Amino acid sequence: MSKTLLAHLALLGLNILYGANHLLAKGVMPDYLGPNGFILSRVAVTTILFLTLYFLFAREKVRAKDLFRLAITGFFGVAMNQLFFFNGLELTSAINVGIIMTSTPIIVVILFYSKGKNHSIKNNRCFNRCRWSDSLDYFWSR
Repeated sequence: MSKTLLAHLALLGLNILYGANHLLAKGVMPDYLGPNGFILSRVAVTTILFLTLYFLFAREKVRAKDLFRLAITGFFGVAMNQLFFFNGLELTSAINVGIIMTSTPIIVVILFYSKGKNHSIKNNRCFNRCRWSDSLDYFWSR
């Protein structure tokens, strides 16, 4: 099997899991686990997994000054984002959440271009800083 086909199959599997996430979480949350507990378990398991992978396979060391940046971006980029998402999912249906998730980047682009400023490649960096999901770009582009 070629590496390209393997990469495409991995991306397809990831997208299927991501798409099923709305439905699975909506089925689990109201009865078995609240959104905050759901996110606590997700973040805890992921943190343990990544720390294990880091200590087993990491070839380069992370500078001490970057550890704080990693912690802040992990908190705001992952934990807070998922908390908002799952608390919203508890209040609405999985279909509505899918529509909101799809339309949010479109609304951000429309708001960005409606400012009337020069939209050259140089200014696209500002656009990246406005996006919630690109918080890593904000901290590492300084």
